[in-house]
Amino acid sequence: MTKHIKYPSINQYRNVIKSVIDKSHYVGRDEYDNPIFDRTRPLPILTFKGTPKIHGTNSSVVIWPDRSVTVQSRNRVLSEGSDNAGFYNFVSSQDGILTLKNLVEDIKIEEPITIYGEWCGEGIMKGVAISELPKMFIIFDVCYGNDDARTWFNISSKITEQENKKGIYSINQFESYELDIDFRNPQLHQNELVYITEQVEAECPVGKFFGVSGIGEGVVWKCITEGYEDSKFWFKVKGEKHSVSKVKTLAEVDVEKLKTIEEFGDRVLTKNRLIRFKID
Repeated sequence: MTKHIKYPSINQYRNVIKSVIDKSHYVGRDEYDNPIFDRTRPLPILTFKGTPKIHGTNSSVVIWPDRSVTVQSRNRVLSEGSDNAGFYNFVSSQDGILTLKNLVEDIKIEEPITIYGEWCGEGIMKGVAISELPKMFIIFDVCYGNDDARTWFNISSKITEQENKKGIYSINQFESYELDIDFRNPQLHQNELVYITEQVEAECPVGKFFGVSGIGEGVVWKCITEGYEDSKFWFKVKGEKHSVSKVKTLAEVDVEKLKTIEEFGDRVLTKNRLIRFKID
């Protein structure tokens, strides 16, 4: 049976905050192989890039070292008799496999290469701008390797008008956002994240690109600072109209109140007291 290489789950903001703190404070492992953290180490300011979250169905194409190809949905390998909204048929027809192979032809294949994207458009999902568009495959990630060890690539520059004519796009062709998040006080950035999400929900950047007005789903944020590119530093923020899913919307914060609390902490919780009471 052909192995399925699943796309990693995308976290919520609070999960990424914890991951950044743990990575920044990690100093090694003890004699029992337990992690050791130094909670007095400084926390970083990291840059995140946000792209529109596409309301479609997660799909991918795996190119194996022997140059064979498998087509996947989020949870299974597809076939002619077991398709997913027509994605297998799309890849198999109109020289789709050859086109996708050409996008990664300069990568030496000793491990599988997986091209991940969203198969979206008319008849796949309802209630958003892109549901009024012809079906298309919007690529958002390419990885080399399998579940145990992955290296992520950006092939946006290779997706040209020629690929667009075949219904293949890059997520980076559409409006994107950049935000520096100070993890000494990450809650201060929540209002900006909420604002950007509301703008995307009000007017989907992908729909707008194609001249269609309508709502979008939300934004996917990925850290682009060196050393923090792993998927555990990715998170998604969805708008209120999509809050029926398990992903909760990000709440706004009272910035002035938060600053007051922070100033109190700076005065009262000195480094010596933190060490004395072992607060982490």
